[in-house]
Amino acid sequence: MFKKLIEYKEYKLLITSVLAFSIPLILYIFTLEPKLKDDIASLYTVQLTRMEILPPPGYPVYSLIVKLFTLIPIGDLAYKLNLTSAIFGALTVLILFLCIRLLIQNKIISLAAALIFAFMIPFWSVANRLEVTTFN
Repeated sequence: MFKKLIEYKEYKLLITSVLAFSIPLILYIFTLEPKLKDDIASLYTVQLTRMEILPPPGYPVYSLIVKLFTLIPIGDLAYKLNLTSAIFGALTVLILFLCIRLLIQNKIISLAAALIFAFMIPFWSVANRLEVTTFN
């Protein structure tokens, strides 16, 4: 009986975690910038495709991960690079959900708080275009 209760609680946590990741990801993909937005994104694109060091502090892990995303055979280069920011943004919301869940031990409130953060304009605006800040 106790074992089933633990499995049920873990199942509910898994479901809410999937929701905390997938809802923002779907929304960010639907609102993804189709092209590069500004000059900095264009500079990053050139440097990332050539595997050059970005302007200080350089972001080496970000550069390697984004380079892997450029190898995926979907869309054009700008779409792939913007997609990485959408995925990192959704992962940020998931991590925020898990941290709040550890603090207050309530899945519904944690999910609501994480989704409120996900839909705030300042975060949403960097989650659907090439930005280093979604990875940091």
